[in-house]
Amino acid sequence: KTAEGVIKFLEKNFSVKKKTDVSPSNQTENTKKRTYTVKKGDSLWRIATYELGSGSRYKEIMELSGLKSDVIHVGQVLTLPIS
Repeated sequence: KTAEGVIKFLEKNFSVKKKTDVSPSNQTENTKKRTYTVKKGDSLWRIATYELGSGSRYKEIMELSGLKSDVIHVGQVLTLPIS
């Protein structure tokens, strides 16, 4: 119950979406990615923290999204790994 409260707080105050459960047995190499649309106040570090569990994983987002710089813009669609 506490975890659900934290999730609701993050969704409401930080525009964070709850991850959906993806079963590894139903994945193919091409579906191990997902997209994320950049919102106001986002940074690669913040997105990596909330979506991937660690800010230090921002380089994975850069690589998958084909970014040569860490500059991102509102409305930009980034590619993230599922896990």
